[in-house]
Amino acid sequence: MVATRNVGRLKEREFQILMARCNVTPAGQALIRSVREGDPVSAPRADRERGNVTGLYPSTLMHVGVQIASVIPELALFMELDNRAKHPDLLEYWRRPTTIHNVVVLKADGSRATKTVRSPRVLCLQRDRVYFLDVIADEQMLESEAKGHNLYKQLPNGSWISPAVAEALVPFGIGYEVWPCSRFGKRYAANLSYLSSAFRPGAEPPDPVKVKDLVSRVVAEGVVYRRQLVAENVDPDLIKFALAHQLVFFPLADEDLTSVEMCRLYGDEATYLHHRDQRQADGAGPPLSIHTVLPKTGQNISWNGEDWLVANAGTSFTITHKNGTFQELDRVHVQRLCDAQTWKFAVEPETTLVNLSPQRLAEAAEKLEILGMPVGQRFWKSGPRQGKEVSIATFNRMKALVAKAEAAGTSKLLALANGYDNCGGQQRHDSEEMAVWRESLDEDYKQNHRPHYASCYGRYLNRCRAANIVPVSETTARKRLALEDKAVIVEARSGNFMAYEYGHFVPRDKVNRLVKGRIPWEVAHVDHAKIEVVVRSCITGELLNREMWRTVLRDACSFRVIALVVFFGPPSYVALYRLILDCVRRWGQLPQYIVSDRGLDFLARQFEAALADVGVCKLNRPAKKPRAGQVAESGNRKDDNNIISNLPGNKLNIENFRKLCEGFRPEDNEVLSLGTIRVLLERVYFEVEPKHITSRTNGETLEDFEARLLREAGTSHIPKVQYTNQLRLRCMPMVDGRSGNRIVTKQGSIECHNLEYFSPVLLQPNMEGKSVRVHYDPDNVAHVFIWLKHDGGWVECFCNQYEVLSQFTPVELDEYTAYLTEKGAAGKVAKRRNRAMAYAEVLSEAKSSTVLVHMHEAARENAHGLPGFTLINGTPTVDLPGGPEWWEQSEDNDTAEEVAEEASEVQDEDDDIPVYS
Repeated sequence: MVATRNVGRLKEREFQILMARCNVTPAGQALIRSVREGDPVSAPRADRERGNVTGLYPSTLMHVGVQIASVIPELALFMELDNRAKHPDLLEYWRRPTTIHNVVVLKADGSRATKTVRSPRVLCLQRDRVYFLDVIADEQMLESEAKGHNLYKQLPNGSWISPAVAEALVPFGIGYEVWPCSRFGKRYAANLSYLSSAFRPGAEPPDPVKVKDLVSRVVAEGVVYRRQLVAENVDPDLIKFALAHQLVFFPLADEDLTSVEMCRLYGDEATYLHHRDQRQADGAGPPLSIHTVLPKTGQNISWNGEDWLVANAGTSFTITHKNGTFQELDRVHVQRLCDAQTWKFAVEPETTLVNLSPQRLAEAAEKLEILGMPVGQRFWKSGPRQGKEVSIATFNRMKALVAKAEAAGTSKLLALANGYDNCGGQQRHDSEEMAVWRESLDEDYKQNHRPHYASCYGRYLNRCRAANIVPVSETTARKRLALEDKAVIVEARSGNFMAYEYGHFVPRDKVNRLVKGRIPWEVAHVDHAKIEVVVRSCITGELLNREMWRTVLRDACSFRVIALVVFFGPPSYVALYRLILDCVRRWGQLPQYIVSDRGLDFLARQFEAALADVGVCKLNRPAKKPRAGQVAESGNRKDDNNIISNLPGNKLNIENFRKLCEGFRPEDNEVLSLGTIRVLLERVYFEVEPKHITSRTNGETLEDFEARLLREAGTSHIPKVQYTNQLRLRCMPMVDGRSGNRIVTKQGSIECHNLEYFSPVLLQPNMEGKSVRVHYDPDNVAHVFIWLKHDGGWVECFCNQYEVLSQFTPVELDEYTAYLTEKGAAGKVAKRRNRAMAYAEVLSEAKSSTVLVHMHEAARENAHGLPGFTLINGTPTVDLPGGPEWWEQSEDNDTAEEVAEEASEVQDEDDDIPVYS
């Protein structure tokens, strides 16, 4: 039932066998090796004009992160290649820059048209063939075919081939396959994303008996609604498994899998086509958008058997009774009364004064005649689309117009009439006018060093008069020039904003349903927001003149906050690592997609790699598209208005500031600290909001709304992540400076944070003078981790006096050192290794002092910390390293039950110990 295939890179012996089986020439093998062993493609850039979505997709087949530059077609393409049911024989696919030279394009008569190059998108290695795969826009291929060239040809079954590129690849023994962009429909990418969790490593298949029973039922009944299966408590992950492995049929490009009410499972494709045609013949389709007809001023209505007069009809309605009483109702209330037919009145048609030409009347009559024709006989009888079939969308649109006219009591012909000849000078424009316009544009407008409307339109009129051609109006000319301005900008910037080194950019994501979030925990948006509140220091009690920010991870479907970090200082990637840890610590899982803006901290390579390692796809929302960031921006604005603005000492704009008493200052009213604000936000986000109704839940509480959707759609799409030491290692940032690298000294150590860290591994002869990548622990300054790719991976290095210094984070140590220097208790030390001993002596003497405890609390606020990672008064709040051997022992003994117990203990201890993050 489950398709099996080789996963990851092929070994050399397997690669040679595959090349021999596919008859790849030596030149082709050299080309394939250069692709497989070459450098990965560089990160795609964002284009401000096209507004594309970039990101990093974790491939389940290749076990690497693949850079993408759009949701459709790139993300959809890679998700389809990872689909084992659709491509069971696919062994590898490589997205590397490759150029195919000597592509000779021929005309229809066999003569040579041009010679070009092609840069395919992906190299695919299957069990029986090796080929390049490319995705081309339909318009580009149709244009080439219309010219009679052999670059792209459409087969009778609707698929496309490229004879010219295939001929150029014959000497290599490599094939070529091209897919049109229309292959990925509006819902195709979102449906593939929903099914991709079935092929995730470690996914457990359902009971084969239950799968067989479900498939047998669908085949026997032909059509089964998903809502029936949900009502019968059928496991949604079982339904997903049957759909992902194509055991039952579903039109992935046409319908939405997550829509429980509209989703239907079919026995095969023929059953789907028959059922679709039958529903269309019966008039099924999207609901008609008919606006409620409201009474007008001066009209009589009947309400509960009594007569009323509409004295005013506008944004609010005023109605009067004959006994002298009156009522004022808002427009929404009136619409509901009219929809329920509680108000009864005569529908008066709107007065229209339209002079319809005979041509418009004939076209409207033709549309009205088409509405009465059965399916299969609806063809245009005139116009530029004569002889072509009327599309379903056009038919439904005309049907809606007629329904609106019937509801409003207006003419059907007037509703169906075209409006193209209802304006303008009613003068026929010559077809040669555009040639004159282009000539004036090229010679008068673009040649001017400061192009303007006035420098072009006058000369355009003179050219039209000389050629005896009717010119366009000034409004039309201004609109044309506005479009030309945009085109000139795109043309001028094409060299700076290209996403690839070759070819044209991928098409814009016109319908991006994926990043909006259809089910909980599918898509989450992350963003920073400034907290405009003045806080006091918990040590000195003085006002802190420092910026305070919060980083929030918000679910796009339920609008629920699932992770939070509050910190001092500007936003940084350290806060993002803390956000990942906070989400995993609370829920044991992460969203399937995380969407962010294009800030430098969000574009950090380690942040994207850390998410890809746990199976999360990182997407960067398009530039200059406000709706793309609506989830994060509107949520932060809501919190500012409802929470932050009500805190004592807030610095947000006060609307009625004139009503405040003289001499009022927000700073004088400040009694909060950063830790108090964090606790308050956590209570609002994780305790109060989930138990209340929101505008998105339609009468349900947020918890019930999320639980219902997950019962219907399943939870297998959510990446499950355990809170382990390996996750903390992934989220440890690199040390500052030198790109995170340090040089190994002859003592077998590395130097950072004004300390020296030792490890026996660094004493090996070949390690001295070697540059290594160093990651520091934000919770413990006494150890760091270095990455040795060829010497065992991660290596932990410890400083002297580990037991004492392990109480401090790096920021805590800096804060406490400044405090001791001010008091004269610490001086300069010559060598770094002795500095650890000096720190230990001073800290041991002050270990029980209250200043040290308060310094822990204050420094933890600066360090983006989570509650309970360091020692307070010598008591660990979570299980932290007690010695150099702790990491190896605890990693072997960690289980899911122990993690859950530790989380509950942390919650209990947080109530007793004031910890700030």
